[in-house]
Amino acid sequence: KDGEIIWVWERGRAVSDDDELVLEGIILDITDRKNLEARLSELATLDSLTGQPNRREIERVLQDELARARRYGRQLAVLWVDLDYFKRVNDSFGHAIGDQVLRTVSLRLADSIRSVDTLGRYGGEEFIIVLPELSVQEARETAERLRQCVACEPVVTTADQSVALTVSIGVAVYPDHADTAETLCEAADRAMYRAKDAGRNQVAVALRDRDAAAVSERLQLSLKDSQNR
Repeated sequence: KDGEIIWVWERGRAVSDDDELVLEGIILDITDRKNLEARLSELATLDSLTGQPNRREIERVLQDELARARRYGRQLAVLWVDLDYFKRVNDSFGHAIGDQVLRTVSLRLADSIRSVDTLGRYGGEEFIIVLPELSVQEARETAERLRQCVACEPVVTTADQSVALTVSIGVAVYPDHADTAETLCEAADRAMYRAKDAGRNQVAVALRDRDAAAVSERLQLSLKDSQNR
């Protein structure tokens, strides 16, 4: 009567009463049950700490977006984001503060991407961002903007502690660097580790096959030269 929309379960039948057809039955308010079902469904797809999509959900989103990119001949970018020296945060401030930092950074990243993009927590201090219809250059610019977004503003905790953070980000784009969800993630992950090796707080773009082979060859030659010395 107050205009609230509720969920109901109903069962009834038509009966004849003095030649008049009427409906009799039962109607039950099941709003609480439906709300619980929705909450359980939400918990199955969201990370309990950050409230962002969990690993299973972000992998599902990536598969769906990749299928769409293939169908329409478009590009799809993946960013692999890892917090630098996060273990130091836990060691210095404790895991409770570390959890606050993760939540804050995840919200900051989520607020800095488009509505069509999806941020998910892959695990630990690693996040994946799925960016439909972005070229390599556009994805790199987005990653650089996100890197600065984290680095330029310390996280202030509920205990009024200021925690300075940086992130390393790897960028991979379909079909430039890989053609499956798994290989796309692997390419972005390898690029992220190249950003780590280059000094952290950086963005690195995945190498094409030819470039990757050239880097591998240089590393092998360098190793052989060191052994000869």
